[in-house]
Amino acid sequence: MLNVAVPTLAVDLGATTTRCSGFGNAYTLALAARRTDRAADDFEVRNWAGAVVGVVMAAFAGAAADPGADTLVVLDQALAHLESGLPL
Repeated sequence: MLNVAVPTLAVDLGATTTRCSGFGNAYTLALAARRTDRAADDFEVRNWAGAVVGVVMAAFAGAAADPGADTLVVLDQALAHLESGLPL
């Protein structure tokens, strides 16, 4: 992928991902709070939202680093791993 082959793009992608993850976490947090009828600052809601955003970011980073990867397959595998409790 281009962002892996060109170091300056990789740096920019990292900065953009960091900025967007804040939005992604806020959106996921609000969605989870609304769907569970809990407060957005609920401990478990915050942890769940952070885990989802982290797993998605890791999946996209892994797919970006592997030119042969199918991003949707990697994302599906990552979410299945999260659903199973993230066993190591």
